[in-house]
Amino acid sequence: MEKSEIEFGAVFNKRILLKFSHLIFRSSMDIFFLRGGNLKSKVLFAEKGGEAMPDILHRVGIRSTPKKVFEALSTTDGLSHWWIVDTKGNVKQGGIIHFGFADMRVVELKPNKVKWKCVKGPKEWLGTDLTFQLKAKKDQTFVLFTHANWKKPVEFMHHCSTKWATFLLSLRDWLERAEGRPSPYDVKIHVRD
Repeated sequence: MEKSEIEFGAVFNKRILLKFSHLIFRSSMDIFFLRGGNLKSKVLFAEKGGEAMPDILHRVGIRSTPKKVFEALSTTDGLSHWWIVDTKGNVKQGGIIHFGFADMRVVELKPNKVKWKCVKGPKEWLGTDLTFQLKAKKDQTFVLFTHANWKKPVEFMHHCSTKWATFLLSLRDWLERAEGRPSPYDVKIHVRD
């Protein structure tokens, strides 16, 4: 397939090999190329029933060291100060953390990455992955948060995206000013939240 053949977005569902000048891209995933053959922009997504499965993505900079951010994400004491007050469980890799409304298996635990899989909780969350990637830049640590592998895009995702934003700001406030707002003291986004 020549680069001139791809003028507008095209979805490929089978294993493909595309050549753009000197670049060769192989993927068994679905690929959506936005206008143009120069590969300026590409978006990878999984497809199920014809719908792209979106992820919740957030980024927040925290004036703190990666070590302190990691501790806030990987200890029950840390988690209790910014997300859920009564956090309990085993925070080691392979362990289960109990957040009251949901249980998470610790899938990956590295100084720059914490990853959980939801094993109990809201039906929309079951099997989803939550990842906190840490990147130190100058005088701050960026948390790149992803809540991935939703089965389908539903209205509840809007709620969860907003709540994750408030909790990530709670994480920032806890580390910068010792003023986190964990649930049940979190920012409310609707009546009876």
